[in-house]
Amino acid sequence: MIYFDNAATSFPKPPQVAEAISHFLLHIGANPGRSGHRLSVEAG
Repeated sequence: MIYFDNAATSFPKPPQVAEAISHFLLHIGANPGRSGHRLSVEAG
């Protein structure tokens, strides 16, 4: 069996991954399934 999905276990991650996570945590941080408000829509 060949496992092609190594995104969760590969290290190091590309710098863009850290930038995307940082942007989400600092500017969005909403749960996309919890409502229709602006941040929720942007998150999802």
